[in-house]
Amino acid sequence: MQDPFATLPPSEWSNKRDELIEDYPLTLDEIHNLVLRSYNKLLKTRIGEPSDDILIYEDVPVGAQTTGAFLETIIANEIQKIDSAWRQGSDAEKDLAHTENPEYSTEIKMSGQVNDKVFGNRSFAQDSGSDGKKSKSGFYITSNVHISEEILPPSYNLFLIRFGWIDFDDWTGQSAATGQAATLPSEVYKHKLRVVDGEYLLNAPLELVYMIGPSTIEDIRPFLIQYDISTVGEFLVAYDAVEDPDSDLEKVYRKVKQYPRNTLTMERDDLEVEALTTDTDS
Repeated sequence: MQDPFATLPPSEWSNKRDELIEDYPLTLDEIHNLVLRSYNKLLKTRIGEPSDDILIYEDVPVGAQTTGAFLETIIANEIQKIDSAWRQGSDAEKDLAHTENPEYSTEIKMSGQVNDKVFGNRSFAQDSGSDGKKSKSGFYITSNVHISEEILPPSYNLFLIRFGWIDFDDWTGQSAATGQAATLPSEVYKHKLRVVDGEYLLNAPLELVYMIGPSTIEDIRPFLIQYDISTVGEFLVAYDAVEDPDSDLEKVYRKVKQYPRNTLTMERDDLEVEALTTDTDS
């Protein structure tokens, strides 16, 4: 499939994206279950002898790059249980190779930062399909995990999954000679990738919510420490138990209960998030 968005204006990207998703062998629900099941398996994986083993995150710090590599392998193993046409790709293939129809082969990207973005290395801004290396254009499953320590301690929760199509020329490499990251413009997040719905979205770190930054966190830090809060869902549950919240808590609550619609770049009808916050709405 060559450049399905090439002749389309951005206003028509969402419709094309949805057509591609509809044609894909896995549904969004299957992708949701596949990624979360794989990540949960990763969290339970132990290394070494039972008497002296190591548990990821709990016993050793593991960065996003290592976590992402493990996750790719587990997802490939799990997807083969759904459809034997899938397998883990080689260096010259996408991360998930579809043996019957290579157009369905899929890249997997993961970020551990406290934001809703994903990043590629500088090579992602250069298409390699013609020189024997894998093309950077095609289907993508992206995920975000709270690994980095920016404001709150990491929860290590997977809090965002997106699925869709990214073209190699959507990636913008850093101009600095030492820069290694390639980024995506907001239009790609909004119109080429779709947020995969689910209650797991409440696992997002609290500081991801729109307009909640370091100063706001400091205003309510005693509350966060008291209830051991790192995530959106934990805040909503704890707030619901407070009989007389002060103005700072009320201000944060008004922002948090709108997550993810007021934060993530998405189409208006992409998510049904009301059910996620109904029990805690006042």
